Parts: sequence; C-alpha cells; structure tokens
Amino acid sequence: IEVDEMARFVRHVRSKVPANDTVPGRVVLLVELFLYVGGNILFNVIFFQGLRCTVHGVLLHFLAHVRILDYCLAVTHFSSVI
Repeated sequence: IEVDEMARFVRHVRSKVPANDTVPGRVVLLVELFLYVGGNILFNVIFFQGLRCTVHGVLLHFLAHVRILDYCLAVTHFSSVI
C-alpha cells in the first residue's frame, strides 16, 4: 500500500460564509421587506377579489329583499317600462 503524503501549507484559514457582524444590515432588511411584501401580493389580489364579489352578492341579496317589499323596484336584466 502506497500512501502519498504532501506538505500541507495552510494560510489564512477562514470561513467562506461571513459572520452576522459583517453582513450589511440595511440591505438585508430591505430585501426581507421586499420578499415579505412581494410574496403576499398574489394572496392579497385573490383575497380582495373574493371580498369584492362577496360584498356585491350581499348587496344584490339585500336589494332582492327590498324588491319584494316594493314592486316598483325592478332588479332584472330585462326590465322594461310599459
């Protein structure tokens, strides 16, 4: 069995990833804020569209009840004045 040995010259041993003290703080906070806000944009759009449809449906339901009380109100697509 042959073992190849070579001299180990070690210079300036340090980690490849910097410590938390050397990371720029403001840039990291801005990036985290951007990712936090940007990650929720699609969720917010879907949520507000659903909320808008719900409010619209409740208003139509309310108008249907008011229409029952007053026959002069017509909430139909083909309402015509005769």
